Amino acid sequence: MIDENIRQQFLDWVDSVLDRPIPPQVVAFNFNLYDAPATWDVQLIGAPSFDPANPDWACDELFDSGQPFFELPHLRNDESWEEGLARAIDLVREYLRTGRNAGRLRSAKGVGVGFVDGELEIVSGVHRT
Repeated sequence: MIDENIRQQFLDWVDSVLDRPIPPQVVAFNFNLYDAPATWDVQLIGAPSFDPANPDWACDELFDSGQPFFELPHLRNDESWEEGLARAIDLVREYLRTGRNAGRLRSAKGVGVGFVDGELEIVSGVHRT
């Protein structure tokens, strides 16, 4: 379950990022996650390519949300990275359903979520088979 305050803050943050000019060469987006002491920090990037079989597509950034990152607070001190990833995925899926600029993401070849040093979960677009 997503905390309503966190949900609204995330929706507002993504809206503000997607309100900015994005290079027309961007065809896919990824929500990069970083592990911080008390938060899972989220950065949105845009990439010029998309390959659901190769997560390195998200390393070639043409666009990024810049600072500050969105800070998703840990639910508890021992929250696992898997739990943080699941919460971030839930927030991105919620944005794809209800966000003001969700069409911009849904029209991309793909949207992923994942830790910068790990695998990506594709949440929109072409899925692995």
